[in-house]
Amino acid sequence: MKRAAIYRRVSTAEQADSRLGLDSQLKLAVEALRREDLTIPSEPFTDAGVSGSVPLALRKEGRWLVDKIEAGEISIVVALNQDRLFRSMLDALVTLTR
Repeated sequence: MKRAAIYRRVSTAEQADSRLGLDSQLKLAVEALRREDLTIPSEPFTDAGVSGSVPLALRKEGRWLVDKIEAGEISIVVALNQDRLFRSMLDALVTLTR
């Protein structure tokens, strides 16, 4: 069974109030999961006030997300777009390889 997670992140208060805000990211992720007929997780992984330049595994919630993926508890991650998860291609490749 595929188990999904939602990851959302903002780095500034300005982003929090924009289309990239946490509520908007959650709403769009839930809509995507519903379209795919996947179970909506009870709690999203949320890193607020964290720059995308910080590698995913070094963020508080990002680390927990990576741990759950590595443990086989999560197989699908939904985020508004790639830059919510990774700012650098190197971080993306290292994380996806793990």
